Amino acid sequence: MLQKGTQLIIGTLCGYLYIKWMDLSSPFRLAEFCAGLIMDPIKFLAATVAFIVGFINLSGIMKSVAEHVFQVKHHISMNKMNWIIVSLIVVSFFVLSWMSMALTIIFFIFAGVYGIISIKIPGNDKRG
Repeated sequence: MLQKGTQLIIGTLCGYLYIKWMDLSSPFRLAEFCAGLIMDPIKFLAATVAFIVGFINLSGIMKSVAEHVFQVKHHISMNKMNWIIVSLIVVSFFVLSWMSMALTIIFFIFAGVYGIISIKIPGNDKRG
């Protein structure tokens, strides 16, 4: 449980840094966005590293949550701490979405997809 808590804190912090360092103007203009990346490449690199570290940490949590949802679907009881983790993921989403909804959605979609494709469902092995 400590590992999931640490992953959630690191993922949320990296998501915050990614949103803070990745400037999006409203309305979005591709030319301004590309010019900002060219004029300040260190900030872009830092935002990219924060994005990768953050979504990998959150994807690990989302993988375990998806596995537990699979267990609940098959009438296997779910630990109460996992419900707390699910609640904290939702809180993390809403906190980050106050800063930038578009970047938060991109961040969580990457984490969710990466977490879901890494699930191993027992009895569903198609190899040999």
